Amino acid sequence: MIAVGYLLFRWAGRRDWRAGAILCGLAAAYLPWPAFQDRTIFLFYAVAFVPFLCLAVTMMLGALLGPPAAVETRRGWGTAAVAAIIALIAWNFLYFYPILAGETIGRSAWLDRMWFGTWI
Repeated sequence: MIAVGYLLFRWAGRRDWRAGAILCGLAAAYLPWPAFQDRTIFLFYAVAFVPFLCLAVTMMLGALLGPPAAVETRRGWGTAAVAAIIALIAWNFLYFYPILAGETIGRSAWLDRMWFGTWI
C-alpha cells in the first residue's frame, strides 16, 4: 500500500505517465472487488493485480535507490533501505507460507495470520 501511495504521488504530483499506467492496471483489477463483499472471494482472484503491485513496488524501490549519478552516500543509504524492504517482503511471504501452501498449523498460529475479520 505504501508503493501505491508513492505511485499516487508520482502520478498526481509529478505527472509521471508510468505511475499512471500502473495505477490504471491496479484500478481495473481491484475496483470491482468491493461490489462483491457479500460473496466469498478466494485468494486466486488476486492474481490479476499481483503484476501491477510488483511493478508498483519496483518503481518505488528504484526511486528509493536513487539515480545512477547520485552521490555514493545517497546510493549506499538507498541500497540499505531497498535491502531492508526486500527482507521485510521475504519475511512476510515466509510468515504466510503455511497458509498459502495449505500446511497444517495450530489454531493459534492460524489466528495470528488472520489480520482482518473478513479473512476468516
